[in-house]
Amino acid sequence: MKNKLLIGVSSALALATVVGATAFADVDMPTSSTFSEKQEARQEMRDEMQAQMDTVFESRDYDAWAELISEKPRGEELLEVINEDNFGEFVDAHLQIREGKERLEALGVEKPEKGPKGSKMGKGPRNGEGPRNGEGRGEMFQ
Repeated sequence: MKNKLLIGVSSALALATVVGATAFADVDMPTSSTFSEKQEARQEMRDEMQAQMDTVFESRDYDAWAELISEKPRGEELLEVINEDNFGEFVDAHLQIREGKERLEALGVEKPEKGPKGSKMGKGPRNGEGPRNGEGRGEMFQ
């Protein structure tokens, strides 16, 4: 039973992360704004949301959290998993994740980059020794 709860809370945290990350994907800005101004506006919105979430987690106020999260793109999905009964465990798990990240930073463990720059895609030797022998035609034509 504990494993199912832990899996549920972990899934909810993952969903909360996705919700938080995608919540500010599109900021309405005048068309004359520069890219950096748009980035700055998105960061301000993220910071504001983070401050609101911090307050909610510190006070363990489920109703305030539910109101905040329900406005987000996938908030309803998260509300199906996290309810008033398990909200305390959700907050504890969230705080433990944050503490873990801070401890890793203190140890000097760097956060990996996101996206193509941080992935290993396309980082092969490109010397023709791959499965296609450099011909780029795959097994279909062998």
